[in-house]
Amino acid sequence: MSRQPSSETRALVLGRDEHRCQLCETYLRPGQWPGVSIHHRLLRSQGAGCAELHEASNLVSLCGTGTTGCHGWVHSHIERAKALGYLIPATDPRPPHEAPVYTSRHGWQLLDTDGQATPCPPPDRQPRRIPDPKEG
Repeated sequence: MSRQPSSETRALVLGRDEHRCQLCETYLRPGQWPGVSIHHRLLRSQGAGCAELHEASNLVSLCGTGTTGCHGWVHSHIERAKALGYLIPATDPRPPHEAPVYTSRHGWQLLDTDGQATPCPPPDRQPRRIPDPKEG
């Protein structure tokens, strides 16, 4: 299994996400700050055996790197990132396409392997709209 998504899958994810960070809505331009990251919701280090590990259903566009921007925020605010669907625990029995993620622009979404996003109800104990996803 590859260690990263294919260039086709990366392009599919960026297109689905409208070339915007899904947390702060910054327009993502390769080579410019804050940078472009394709983030694995089920982390690569925890996804052994997951058929969707490098598929669009498990990937979201974020600004920054694993230590900067919104990508860094996700990795330093683990519980909040889990509540928003940006991190899927390895113990979660659902495949990524069944785990909703909150996007600032479109609200709660289910992501599929074909690069599509479908609106969905919020998970238990989560509001439909979140004014500032990083707060809370």
